[in-house]
Amino acid sequence: MADGWLKPRLVSTWADRWIVLQIGAAAGLAWFIAGSVLGQTSAFFAPAAAVLVVSGSIGRQVKQTAELIVGVAVGLILADGLVRLVGRGPLQLALVVVLAASLALVVSGGRMVLNQATTTAVLIVALYPHAGGGIFWERWVDALIGAGVALVIRALVEPRQPLRAVRRAADALHDRLAEAFEGGTTAVRAADPAATLAAAERLHPAEDALKVLSEETTRAAQLVSMGLIHHRTRLTLARVDAAAPHLHRAIDNLHQALRHEAAVLGVPLAPGLLDAMAALDSASDELLRDLVNPTANWRGAESARGAEAWAGRAEHEDPPTVTTAVAGHLHAAAGELLLAGRPGPFAENGPTGRTAGCNDLLSGSRRPEG
Repeated sequence: MADGWLKPRLVSTWADRWIVLQIGAAAGLAWFIAGSVLGQTSAFFAPAAAVLVVSGSIGRQVKQTAELIVGVAVGLILADGLVRLVGRGPLQLALVVVLAASLALVVSGGRMVLNQATTTAVLIVALYPHAGGGIFWERWVDALIGAGVALVIRALVEPRQPLRAVRRAADALHDRLAEAFEGGTTAVRAADPAATLAAAERLHPAEDALKVLSEETTRAAQLVSMGLIHHRTRLTLARVDAAAPHLHRAIDNLHQALRHEAAVLGVPLAPGLLDAMAALDSASDELLRDLVNPTANWRGAESARGAEAWAGRAEHEDPPTVTTAVAGHLHAAAGELLLAGRPGPFAENGPTGRTAGCNDLLSGSRRPEG
């Protein structure tokens, strides 16, 4: 049981090793610069600020990171000044935190600045030297050193191939879908209900693989959110993130199509049904390759359009056959793949999870009932 809990944690930690490396490198470098290079007598706050900025900026853009640094500065300056005036103690700490939180909300209104300002204020009050004197200017220098080092580390310390894990996850999803398409096409052609139902059940591992793809995409996006050399990578990750819900609905519609087909096998197939499945297979194959390729030519979208045309003809066959409902699900699946294969609306939104541009496209997708 312990192994079942520990192994996933170890795998996740290894996957996040670059984030851990960034935090460690920023702390060590900030302390070295403040203590060894500049000769600060107490260089605690330089690595502390570096860790706060690096960990708080994971997955955030430059503007959000700037707000985080503002929060550190607000807490630092306010706490230093107030401790000088009112001293240290539980009541003074409460007062400093209240004022830091209030000022942070006035400055930005954001929770990020609020959190950093109050955390910094607590650190300053708790660590303020007992000796008298003026405001502890070294801490202000330390904060600048820590924030500067954090920004440099976030911009430069990154893997050379941040898409590697994402591509492996996309390959795994491709394999699961290929197995389901191959089994489903063979079973439908042979009019074998049990094999068709088994092919439908093979789509459950595909959904698990899609979940892994989304997780790897989020992890990679967090890592390169501020990287100087990974602008194109961020756009690619944004496309994958925006396409994920469409892929999920496409898999769900294909699952419904195969289950429905298993129940009605033995009656004449709607014309073009097997052609639609073959076109869907090709579309999903090409789409997954396009999504993780920064220089994709988007052939997957063309294949999805062909699959949608085949399924549309089968769905509207006159007179209707029993399998036109199946064709409706295939038509909806093709529509979702077509939406997933449109790069334009996704590229500029960033990997924030199902953006407005993506939602606007959903009006073109249909999912049959049943």
